[in-house]
Amino acid sequence: MSGSSGIGRGRSRGLLMQKFLNKDVLVPSVESLEDKALNKLGIPPPGSTVEKNTESSSISSGDSRSNPSGDSRNNIKLQDSDIENRNITIVTRPLSCIGRGRGLSNPSSLTTSSGKSDKITENEEPGQIKKFVGRGRGLLNSQKECSNSTPSEVSNELKQMKISNDDKMTVSSEAKSQFENIEKPISKFRRREYPTQIKEPCNTRNDSSPSLTLSANYVKVRTTQPHIYQYHVSFAPPIDSRLMRIKIVQGLSESDLGVVKEARAFDGMNLYIPQLLKNKETIIKVNKPTDKTVVDVKVVFTNNVNFSECPMVYNVLFKRIENSLRMVKIGRDYFYPEKKIVLDRRRMEIWPGYVTSIQNFDGGLLLQCDVSHKVIRNDSVYDIMMEINKTVNNKGQMQTAAINQLLGQIVLTPHNNRNYRITDIDWAKNCLSEFDKGGEKISYRDYFRNTYGLQIRDLEQPMIVSKSNSRSGKNRGPKGSKEVDGGLVYLIPELCMLTGLTDDMIKDFRLMRELHEHCRVTPKKRHEALLEFVDNIYSCEEAKKLLGYWGITIEKDTVNINACKMNPEMIYFGNEASVSAGEQAEFKQALAHNKVIGGIRIENWILISPKSLLTKANGLLQALMSKSPRVGVMFGKPKIVEMNNDRTEEYLKELKRNVAPGVQLVVTILSAVREDRYNAIKKFCYVDCPVPSQVVLAQTLKEGPKLNSVAVNIALQINAKLGGELWAVKIPIKKFMVVGLDVWHDTKGRSRSVGAVVGSTNALCTRWFSKSHLQEQDKEIMYVLQSCMLSLLKAYFEENNFLPETIFMYRDGVSDGQLGYVQKTEIEQFFKVFESFSADYKPNMVYNVVQKRINTRLYVSDPKNKGQINNPNPGTIVDHTVTRANLYDFFLVSQSVRQGTVTPTHYVVLCDNSKYTPHQVQLMAYKTCHIYYNWPGTVRVPAPCMYAHKLAYMVGQNLKAEPSNLLCDRLFYL
Repeated sequence: MSGSSGIGRGRSRGLLMQKFLNKDVLVPSVESLEDKALNKLGIPPPGSTVEKNTESSSISSGDSRSNPSGDSRNNIKLQDSDIENRNITIVTRPLSCIGRGRGLSNPSSLTTSSGKSDKITENEEPGQIKKFVGRGRGLLNSQKECSNSTPSEVSNELKQMKISNDDKMTVSSEAKSQFENIEKPISKFRRREYPTQIKEPCNTRNDSSPSLTLSANYVKVRTTQPHIYQYHVSFAPPIDSRLMRIKIVQGLSESDLGVVKEARAFDGMNLYIPQLLKNKETIIKVNKPTDKTVVDVKVVFTNNVNFSECPMVYNVLFKRIENSLRMVKIGRDYFYPEKKIVLDRRRMEIWPGYVTSIQNFDGGLLLQCDVSHKVIRNDSVYDIMMEINKTVNNKGQMQTAAINQLLGQIVLTPHNNRNYRITDIDWAKNCLSEFDKGGEKISYRDYFRNTYGLQIRDLEQPMIVSKSNSRSGKNRGPKGSKEVDGGLVYLIPELCMLTGLTDDMIKDFRLMRELHEHCRVTPKKRHEALLEFVDNIYSCEEAKKLLGYWGITIEKDTVNINACKMNPEMIYFGNEASVSAGEQAEFKQALAHNKVIGGIRIENWILISPKSLLTKANGLLQALMSKSPRVGVMFGKPKIVEMNNDRTEEYLKELKRNVAPGVQLVVTILSAVREDRYNAIKKFCYVDCPVPSQVVLAQTLKEGPKLNSVAVNIALQINAKLGGELWAVKIPIKKFMVVGLDVWHDTKGRSRSVGAVVGSTNALCTRWFSKSHLQEQDKEIMYVLQSCMLSLLKAYFEENNFLPETIFMYRDGVSDGQLGYVQKTEIEQFFKVFESFSADYKPNMVYNVVQKRINTRLYVSDPKNKGQINNPNPGTIVDHTVTRANLYDFFLVSQSVRQGTVTPTHYVVLCDNSKYTPHQVQLMAYKTCHIYYNWPGTVRVPAPCMYAHKLAYMVGQNLKAEPSNLLCDRLFYL
């Protein structure tokens, strides 16, 4: 396939001698590397047949793209893909650091060809003198001479596509003097982990970049007492239900326990109170609420606990405060029902509210508070079922359509303000079905009538099923129902209100604009809302009393932070051209007026279109052939296939008839968005008969000058899909690789999960290898990622004849609660993957967890307009005050946002055994946000993360099968 795409990929095969870590190691032929490594790890080798499932799913966002950063911008309409490109200059500088990266002296600032400071240095030679200092992250490194590369030199380097292994570095007299007091070199790096709990103080701050002052949506929380008192509570006879234990303890009177109810925080086992009880051990006899049996409650003092180490206590306290403010809890957050915004024409309500959390950060105990909105639809699940019933012919069709539309939806039950995810519909049960309640049988109709005073209208409606999370106490339905059928909660459709937006609603431009008017909050309004929330607390007597019992005060202004600002990146194109990305980190115009680094000549390709759309297809063809050469992509005359109709079967018939070996590309024109048709075309082109595919919607092919712009964007996208290289940024490191990892999960729970790994295979990070695997039912997702990583390392070796010495990994889709698992399981397994290639292969690895769904917001004051608060520019870094006290983490604003408030990305470095300082780790993350080929600017997460996300999504949502290995060396899924 590489030949057809116009790019030669010469790879050395067979036995060769390769120098790994100062040792001559005999490397086996690349054909056997992966299989041997897989066998060594106990993983079945890839290539096993996968069940091909053409079940329809939602259409990929690939054919008509919005800004991948998730924020509103003036968009480039890139059909079916995204675009990237990149170039590199080597810049060197002295590096001396101590502890977890802080230098004994700050790294000197060196000037690159762009005139800007760069902090990443080359890999040092194995014989260099170096020594660990402090906890192992810092090391002293020799100074290298800076070379200010011209665009011509950069272009020559791009053409070489490799960096010589024999490059030597010079050590200045200043750097040599730094090593005079070092007793001996350390020749081997020892892998160092960053656990989720770090007891000793550590420094992960970047002290070498220009600073600016920001404010964040955090306020300081202070307490007058240094610690609180912990008591263990036991029950005789034992009580299994955690909720029942909490109810009993909270029901104890002040005379029984010796402390008021407002000054208690009980988690089901431990009781926390702000004052000592009279006795170290207290036994209280109470009657169990359900059956009035006598229970002995034994309260025994255990120890004093620092207030800052008890997040459960103060978060429970704030839930009570929000209840006192007459807010209603929906899911995890609290909202104001009396402040709801009613959209009568849309049958919707918007409830404003807040997301709050108190944790111990680097800056001490802080309250995080952010504005939130809940969209409540006035349509019940029963209403949707009735609408579906009107459009089908029989009961079977109705059930199938209802399952397809409702599974995975989040519903709200107004009678208890709880959220549930629909996991199934039980057509055999109805409201007259019974369940066990306290040893007695009762029907669902009678239960809701007796408990909530609700009358059910349709007694024959089926029951909604939601899987209960009994551990956390979420999704609890009627008492006793959660024990039925393995922890399933049964809900009545008539009492379940739909939340969120459907795909059709998201496509409704007018509706989304109306919602954005109410939900999109500017930085200034968001800042004012936080201060208003604090004022509401102090205006409420009940809330003030709660704070007084615990000796807590909340400051009335937000925290200020000295942040760092990265310099704008230089973007390199073909023909020795370069341009600064600017303060907004966008280069749309530069991309349209420069040639790409590696353009593809497309001679053998097919254009398929219905006869009714042939005029538009010809217009696109003329625009492609006339306008794409200006960006360096050449289109020859295609084979045009006319179809009599636009049925899915007709597309597949013409694809089977015309696609043959040697075809570089298939372009299909669709009259409208049809997910089944899109899935069928993509499955044929990526699974059955591997060939890059471009799907174009007819509505995007408008006449006039706009068509030329659309054609250029499509040409760039096609070039990336065929293995071409669009632009580059400068990453002055040798023998490295950047890797993105993501996992796709079916929200409806009917498909297997998909793991995807995408990594760079050349020194410029302009070529990528992509691998995905469907998760087997009895396998952990870790084994899927392991197998993908093995394939990636093999591809890197084939391309370069050596393995990477430094690997920057960016893992998406990991929540705070999963950090410990990822560290103990995934990271350890990846090191085993490395060792499976060779016992001496021990690369440096920087493992970043990338978190997008966070509530942290950052603001900057406008110096030209007093009182105005704006979003910070791309490249803003925050690595202290609001970062976790026990983690190596930082926040990065990488994208430009013109409407609403920018959301930074949270990076947690779980493992780092490299020589790089925190600033260099941060800079690497920011650089990789520039090289996503579907957007001429920066995106919210590093490009390999975006690629891995798109690959996993397409495989799980559209293909339902693993794509052909012949497409792995190109970004076919854009």
